[in-house]
Amino acid sequence: MKRSALPEQPRADMTVLASADRGQRALIDPDYDVGLFTRYLIEGLAGSADLAPVGNGDGEIDSAELYAYTAALVRLGARKTFGLLQSPVLSSAETEVLKAPKAADESAKQG
Repeated sequence: MKRSALPEQPRADMTVLASADRGQRALIDPDYDVGLFTRYLIEGLAGSADLAPVGNGDGEIDSAELYAYTAALVRLGARKTFGLLQSPVLSSAETEVLKAPKAADESAKQG
């Protein structure tokens, strides 16, 4: 029996992104030798998740933007590269800002 990383009910104090839904394998990207999920999660956090058509371009990356970006590209990559299904999952009671604009990060360090 496998345990799930997801809480039974979404919690306000926790955001969980998981690489694959129950019963699915997490696939490895053959070009980067990391998981498909990890590859697109990093790209999303680097700024791609805030860009149109997924993001709103406000300089912040929230959990909804990151999930939408990552899930879409993981599903596409899994289908095109392997002919398999991999669907990341999100459990969150609220939409949390995960990465603020650089200017906000720098002024927080100075203040």
